[in-house]
Amino acid sequence: MKFKPTIVLSVVLVALCSYLYFIELPAKQAKKKAEESTLFSFLESDITELVITGDGQSLSLVQLSGNPDTPWKIAQPINAIADGNAVDTFASNLAHLKIIKKIDDHPADLTPFGLNPPAYSVRITLKGFNNNVLDVGDDGMLGNDVYVRVGNTVYLVESGIKTYLAKSVEDWRRQ
Repeated sequence: MKFKPTIVLSVVLVALCSYLYFIELPAKQAKKKAEESTLFSFLESDITELVITGDGQSLSLVQLSGNPDTPWKIAQPINAIADGNAVDTFASNLAHLKIIKKIDDHPADLTPFGLNPPAYSVRITLKGFNNNVLDVGDDGMLGNDVYVRVGNTVYLVESGIKTYLAKSVEDWRRQ
């Protein structure tokens, strides 16, 4: 009987299964985990204030506790009731902002990313006086991503966040 071809094919099959199990499967799981990671670890309901700075202006959106009809107000540059749906959507987008890629932990120069100075800066105040600062820079190479900095780390995230930052005060105001 000729067992040599059967043994060779069995070895090839074991090698192929080992490659799939030890190489491909962990890489796929790591990619899936990276796709699911978000920039922040808070809930949108934890946000008490958002301060957006950019284009030489500053906008402060403050959550009003205890009043479900007017949950947000504009505190600066004017004092007015904010469009709650717009602010809630923005807060939700911030809380669920997906990381596309981590660029650098401590970049020596922020200029290539448009973060020296940043185009926009968002100070996020949470319940318990915790603050997060999100600096937003230039668009990425593909155009559907944008460079941001949180702390000393630069990331690429979804560019949809920029549409909220470019809104005027009137766009945030309840009509």
